[in-house]
Amino acid sequence: MKQNKLKILLITARADIGGGPEHVYRIIENLHEKIEFFIACPDDKPYRERYSEFIPEKRFFLLPHRKFTPAALIRLFGFISDNDIDIIHSHGKGAGIYSRPAAIFTRRRCIHTFHGFHVGQYSEFQKKLYVILERLMGVFTRHIIAVSGNEKNILLDHLIAPPEKIRLILNGVHIPEEVISRDNFLRRPFRLIHISRFDYAKNSLSAIRIFKRVLEKSERNLRLVIAGDGPDKHDAEKLSLRLEIAHKIDFCGIVYELNDYYLASSLFLITSRWEALPLSLLEAMSYGLPAVASNVTGNRDAVEHGKTGMLYDPPDEAGAAEMILNIIDDREKWEAMSLKARKKAENEFGVDAMCGEIYSLYIGD
Repeated sequence: MKQNKLKILLITARADIGGGPEHVYRIIENLHEKIEFFIACPDDKPYRERYSEFIPEKRFFLLPHRKFTPAALIRLFGFISDNDIDIIHSHGKGAGIYSRPAAIFTRRRCIHTFHGFHVGQYSEFQKKLYVILERLMGVFTRHIIAVSGNEKNILLDHLIAPPEKIRLILNGVHIPEEVISRDNFLRRPFRLIHISRFDYAKNSLSAIRIFKRVLEKSERNLRLVIAGDGPDKHDAEKLSLRLEIAHKIDFCGIVYELNDYYLASSLFLITSRWEALPLSLLEAMSYGLPAVASNVTGNRDAVEHGKTGMLYDPPDEAGAAEMILNIIDDREKWEAMSLKARKKAENEFGVDAMCGEIYSLYIGD
């Protein structure tokens, strides 16, 4: 006799460009034949439409974009009960504010993925209040998923939940068949690529200042390619004009398919103030791109300093520029890092392994 599929509600408080919505998409894409997925998300592009590839309209519940409202929570209670949901799986801080009360009220099992335990912009009082809130909600959460080893350690250090509740499931990406050419080192111009949401966390203005320092010391023909959009993009464009390097930077806006951009580049630059385990970095590595990355949680889980790339301690932008110069002036080092970056992505960050572990957690719950 054929058993009914598990009914799982995925919750994300954003469906615009970002690692969290993409992570949710990959779960759906890989597991939709085994799981009957429902989704609560905002009516944002592009992921609202992308989720629709696998989930029919009747299984959608629309949330406000990155905003909690009691009215939406109460309606969510009804949606969960009416559809006889088995497991609630929330993604990100905002989604977690919906999922845990919903799990308590409807008596459903709840899994929560933090995608980064970030308190960098909070005052000391706000930090303490948030930690207390997460500890309380952790009591009503069956499993907490950490997407990187350092994130798991942070959750344990803050006593968010006992160790047996916290599962480490590394973020994963599709490993492409193509990799960057060995000739990319000699490309004119030599392209650095930076993927940005143009906000405080991504710290993209720092990438522009670092690139300025590199241009001042290198005789090579260089370009910085920045894909993405966000509230700080205008400031980034103004900074490039003020530093007189706008002619060396391509602001590409939102790019839905980055494959060709990775393949045309030679180095990945990531300047975040904090991360969980960034998909853009893992994607870049999967194409064989060495990275120069800020030494923060998530980045240091992926980049092995001196092997797959280099880690600099923010805000040392001069140090970051020197690392870039050391790589682009040494073909042997660049080629070795490229090969090791690809190998690490293959061995540790495949999407099939990630989804397999999540599925095992679902059915074993």
